[in-house]
Amino acid sequence: MNRDSTIDDWLRASGSSDRGIHLTSDQLAGLTMVVETDAEVPELPDEVLQAWYMRITAQRRIVDQAEAAFIPMARRNDWSWERIAAVLGLPDADAAQERGAALAAQLHHTHPATTPQPWKRLPDL
Repeated sequence: MNRDSTIDDWLRASGSSDRGIHLTSDQLAGLTMVVETDAEVPELPDEVLQAWYMRITAQRRIVDQAEAAFIPMARRNDWSWERIAAVLGLPDADAAQERGAALAAQLHHTHPATTPQPWKRLPDL
């Protein structure tokens, strides 16, 4: 995923002592590190908050797609539902099966063609 210049510009301007790390790490990780560890973090402009939100939306979808692809691949490779549950941190095989179904529903619901709002920049209020 390409870096968002709005986020990088803010990270550079934030004056955080670790900004070199923040500019080379994943942008979500960089933003999180700055706002959670820097007691004097400057206020985030609206455009940075919107860019951050767009990154969260995109990354969440990527992770959900990866997990949704992982589950049937693990089954095709003879992993039991119990083993899948264990690696996903779920309590049992039923929960793993339910997770697969829930991911499919979530991916359909959050697809840009179904629900475009998370993929659009928010209007200025």
